[in-house]
Amino acid sequence: CDWYGVSCESRIVIGIDLRGNNLTGPFPYHNISMLHDIQSLDLANNALSGSIDYVTFYNLRHLSHIDLSSNQLSGAVDILISPAAKYVNFSQNNFSSIHRHKIFHPALLDLEIVDLSHNRINQDASLLFQNPPPNIVELYCSDNLIQGSLPEQLSRLESLKVLDIRKNNMTG
Repeated sequence: CDWYGVSCESRIVIGIDLRGNNLTGPFPYHNISMLHDIQSLDLANNALSGSIDYVTFYNLRHLSHIDLSSNQLSGAVDILISPAAKYVNFSQNNFSSIHRHKIFHPALLDLEIVDLSHNRINQDASLLFQNPPPNIVELYCSDNLIQGSLPEQLSRLESLKVLDIRKNNMTG
């Protein structure tokens, strides 16, 4: 294939990089959900809006790199958007909550880097971080409205190297 911002292998789309291309309107999850072999999705620095229908992403078994930062996305964010997710960046949007981590979700084991900073996430930290991904290395949640205190589970994460929770309403 020979399309701007699209990477292919053997005529199969494996990557989309349309960062900073002035894309506007609702998030195009219906189109992306048909790209069953996609590995990387970068739609950062655009003006995509609305909420995301995460169910359509659960069949994207190879999608490991997702960057939707600096858009106008809202509603609840699901950091376990894809079973193969290793890197997710949802920073600088208007998300108001995070779907709680489900122990049975396959992506929970692969997820290493999550950036949720600069949103409007308004949840209690003890519930929000109750079942953190066990192999998480970097977790950015600064500049939100997270309140309460951190749960003990975070202290048991041996892989966690960076935890940025500045500028929230947390105690303790």
